Amino acid sequence: MARKNRNKPEEKPMDFLDQFGTPAITEEPKTKEPKVEQQVIPEELAAPEEPVIPEAPKTYKVKVTHPSLRMRRAPNTQAEVYDLITDQGIYEIIDEVNGWGKLKNGCWIMLSYTEIV
Repeated sequence: MARKNRNKPEEKPMDFLDQFGTPAITEEPKTKEPKVEQQVIPEELAAPEEPVIPEAPKTYKVKVTHPSLRMRRAPNTQAEVYDLITDQGIYEIIDEVNGWGKLKNGCWIMLSYTEIV
């Protein structure tokens, strides 16, 4: 029978834990990518942010070419008729939607019966 060496403890294979009970490193550590420093631009050199302001609707004038043009409450042919324009005068359009022009009084007229002045 062979004698065991009493001075040296018997070595056991350590599969997942090292001698301190922590997980053993089984692969080599990955190299870190070089750190890229961001350039800091002083506030006085940075471009100021300009606020975004929506464009105001462009107003323009039209001359009515139809002898009796209907003014409607909404920009469609099913909307209630408010009044008729019979003077074939010049009117200011303050907004435009799908071929309809909005007058200052809030009513809408079909722009195909007008011409821009």
